[in-house]
Amino acid sequence: MISVLYLTTFAVIACLSLNRIKKNKSISVYPIFMLAIAVLYLLVPALVFLFGEYDKQNSDLVKIISDSTGMERMGIYFLVLLCIVAISIPQKVKIANSNVIRKTCVATDYSAERVKLIAYDVCRLWFWILFTVGLGCTLIMIADIGIGGFILYSGSSRGEGALELQSGSLFAYASNFSRWLIASLVPGLLMYEIKKRTGTKLLLLCVFVLSVFLQIFNAGKTNFIIFLLPFFIYWMSRRGSFKMKHIIFAAVAIIALVPFLDNAFYYISTGDNIGNYRESWNFLNYMMSVVRQFTYPYANMLMRVPMTELYGYRYFVDYAAVVVNLIPAALLGGFELDTLYHITTEYWTTILSHKGGMPNDYLFFTYRQLGVAGIVIIGVITGAIIKKLDRVLFEVKDALAVLGINTSHFTASFWLAGVVFILIEPLSVFTSFPIAIFTIIIAFHLRRRLRSART
Repeated sequence: MISVLYLTTFAVIACLSLNRIKKNKSISVYPIFMLAIAVLYLLVPALVFLFGEYDKQNSDLVKIISDSTGMERMGIYFLVLLCIVAISIPQKVKIANSNVIRKTCVATDYSAERVKLIAYDVCRLWFWILFTVGLGCTLIMIADIGIGGFILYSGSSRGEGALELQSGSLFAYASNFSRWLIASLVPGLLMYEIKKRTGTKLLLLCVFVLSVFLQIFNAGKTNFIIFLLPFFIYWMSRRGSFKMKHIIFAAVAIIALVPFLDNAFYYISTGDNIGNYRESWNFLNYMMSVVRQFTYPYANMLMRVPMTELYGYRYFVDYAAVVVNLIPAALLGGFELDTLYHITTEYWTTILSHKGGMPNDYLFFTYRQLGVAGIVIIGVITGAIIKKLDRVLFEVKDALAVLGINTSHFTASFWLAGVVFILIEPLSVFTSFPIAIFTIIIAFHLRRRLRSART
């Protein structure tokens, strides 16, 4: 019965989110955020409840979820509903002159020539900032481990490779901020769309190749998917339109990429083919091999009580860590704040059969700050931020539409922030998923500048 409850609630949230997209005639952060919550905290655990026995890779997390009690499952279910309500409150509350449903601007609202000049200048500025920082850090890594090291030490940035990254070291900082090079693709490609120049195209191709190497070094399947998806959508919508069929193609691509990347990173790290022990698998075995990649959020929630009893609440210190830990430790006498990521990983290494970092998902992160109160407080603030982000997205999207260029990669990178917010803690926001975060920053800059282009 609990599985049916989870699946029914997932279906309701999915339908409401798709209806939201239909009303706005565009994808935005709020429905994607809701879908991410529904998938990670309702669909995935429900599938594990029903088909966990088909997990032939014997995942620790799948077993933990399968062995959970009905009381634990209902407790998490109500916390998920509380989170959804908290985030949705700002959507129903009028903030200043904002409206929930989009008001589309028409082409005559903007001067096309002014939009072109402003957009190009803003994108060029951000491209060179991100490119310079990212390339500089990438060169530091190349000088230390060589190009081949990106493959040889795949997974090391996640604590799973052969190379140990010393916290606070130059290489560790370079590893983190090299990913800004990946983020430069967003303004760079938009810049190319505005003015198609051969030199820009060749430079972007080089950046893309280096970005692939950086993602191999990171060896995170979710990171790789969020990196590739905007460019896949860009390729699928060359005419500049984004239709429902592209959403379907993107969803299929995500499902196909998970086992493919699982196999690729396994081969890189071990030299063996994961398919060697998949010969007798049926459809449910393969389905569970995909599902198990997204079990950590629910598993984290199952362990929220014993973890809090052991370490206590965080009292929002992880937000301070964003500022403190971005400063080189050498300047602070080696001082750094312990983050929830390290504490969560420390806890899980005592009960898991494998070693590696354990991410903090959104719901678990909010709970670990201040329990139920943390879910409500951070949830309402998150909801208000998401509402603001969607207003900015629509305004910039409508302004750039007068140029008749393909902005699908920009839009996709922006709404992927709805997924990013679910998957990570604040400290890793600028390094783990720079494409989504810097797209938001660039959008705010564009919005401020483009308002002067209104006729």
